[in-house]
Amino acid sequence: MKIKVLQFLLIGLVIFISSCEKDGTINPEVLTNNKVEYNGENLSINAAGFVDYNLRSFYGNAPTHKNVDFYTIDGTFITSKTGSLLDISGKSVVFAELNSPNLDMIETATYNYINDSKDSGLTDTELSAKYSGKYFFTNAYVISSSQSSSLLTFSQNIDVVSGTVKISGSKPNYLITYDLVLENGKTLKGNYAGIFQSL
Repeated sequence: MKIKVLQFLLIGLVIFISSCEKDGTINPEVLTNNKVEYNGENLSINAAGFVDYNLRSFYGNAPTHKNVDFYTIDGTFITSKTGSLLDISGKSVVFAELNSPNLDMIETATYNYINDSKDSGLTDTELSAKYSGKYFFTNAYVISSSQSSSLLTFSQNIDVVSGTVKISGSKPNYLITYDLVLENGKTLKGNYAGIFQSL
């Protein structure tokens, strides 16, 4: 009898884990530390937010991707009365503008960096081959400061030149994981799990 009860419990656990993976919830086996390591220095993350810019076209005339900006910060978001992002007060920002081929939402996926600096010289067919069906970002950066009341306005961005950003979960509860190389040759790795404020 005990063996049958244990078998039912085990089957239930397997079904529960499988359903969590399918419905986009955060994988509990991923160790989250809510910090990133940049140039050997740990940068804490105490807040996160996103700006949904809705749809964007990377080729042709119709929308091709869902476009959402993600911010993880050590600081405070400064917003307007309507909640729109104006600036960030604090010590650090990690920013990534993610593009999903699913026009309804940013999906659980690994988003790869794509260099778009020469896109103006490409044909529409070449742009379609470059972006169609892909999860990617062309714009990401890091800001690290001792303390600033205007990180986005007055601090210097260190641009990302390669790497990945992984997203799991669903709005507004995400796990974001960074594995990035920056223009200065330094790396940034880490993650954050929690509620992302809509900005």
